[in-house]
Amino acid sequence: MAFLSQGDRYHFQKRVGPFISGAKDKIGCFGGQIEEGESFEEAASREVQEETGLHFLPHKFRYRGQVRVLSDRDGMEIRTKAEIFDVSMPQDTQIDAVHGELVTIPAADLKSAKYMKEYTPATKAAVEKFF
Repeated sequence: MAFLSQGDRYHFQKRVGPFISGAKDKIGCFGGQIEEGESFEEAASREVQEETGLHFLPHKFRYRGQVRVLSDRDGMEIRTKAEIFDVSMPQDTQIDAVHGELVTIPAADLKSAKYMKEYTPATKAAVEKFF
């Protein structure tokens, strides 16, 4: 799971659409599951590319740590852990949320009540722990 920063702003996706299997209508970091044989950094790089069209080499992702949360997938509660990374984007980089709506939040507002109630469980836990 990756926080994408651009100056003093962070980009997320609001999870919308029929293809969403969990945390529908919630704001989350870009990321997903690790595939067999991938490192955590490789998975973060692949997921960001799949969900934004942007390619960052795995070594560009800075490891923050891990969060464990109770979440949902396909209508069922599951316990999950997420490895948290961040990557800094150049100011002139255009970004799109391929599988949802792009949400841009100023760094100073990441912990505001307005957004904390809208985050996915893993994103909320990561914001609370690392910001």
